[in-house]
Amino acid sequence: MTICDRDALQQLYALKQLLRPVDEYVSEFRVFATCAGLTDVSQLIHLFRQGLDSDLAIQAIRQEPDNNLQAWIEAAKQEEEIICIERIYLGGKQAKRPNRILAKEKHYTNPNWLRPHDDYKDPNAMNVDNIQTILENYKNTLQNQEDSDNEQETTNQRI
Repeated sequence: MTICDRDALQQLYALKQLLRPVDEYVSEFRVFATCAGLTDVSQLIHLFRQGLDSDLAIQAIRQEPDNNLQAWIEAAKQEEEIICIERIYLGGKQAKRPNRILAKEKHYTNPNWLRPHDDYKDPNAMNVDNIQTILENYKNTLQNQEDSDNEQETTNQRI
């Protein structure tokens, strides 16, 4: 695999539709797939579907396209057309996507959404240090009790 092939493969894995028309995404996808030398149909379909905007990918999956890349491309184009028609019908303006989907997409791209803050503590996490301290205290208590019992027995035996 040459440097060009690796770069194309990395670009293909990172490629996202990002609210662009499906035709633009498909063109770029095909260029990178060809440069990367990918021929495995299931891998191509997986990468294509993974790069689609989530609303479009879900609708394309519901169509249950055949196991070839062209069928997936056609399913994505059909769903994009349906979304545009719904937008025109419902909103009166021609747009690529409905506003509710745009808001959802923006939510998922927020970099702080996936990263908890530094002072974030998982409320469901176990406090292992605290549990270990409690166990050590319990062991020490048992040991002290055993020692005192042994001491008392020794004292009783002397008497």
